[in-house]
Amino acid sequence: MPDDDHDRTERPRRGEAATGEDALAAIRAAPAPVVNTRYVANELRIARAEAAELLTELFDEGRVCAHGIGDRVDLWWIPDEFEDLPRDR
Repeated sequence: MPDDDHDRTERPRRGEAATGEDALAAIRAAPAPVVNTRYVANELRIARAEAAELLTELFDEGRVCAHGIGDRVDLWWIPDEFEDLPRDR
């Protein structure tokens, strides 16, 4: 039987804090090039607020791009992989 987990994101172990690198890995492993905060939170098994904090730090470092919907930033992608998409927030 094939191993269906070989493409899955490495998730932090229980008790370990998720990192920005974990969030980037979740985005890269996603089935679509753009993800929302909830997707990253679910993949890393962390609270949405914690995922938003990690993603905002990555945005501030220029490592991800974001697009806001309403008063919240919900969509995230890696800029090097999609140069034509805007980097706004």
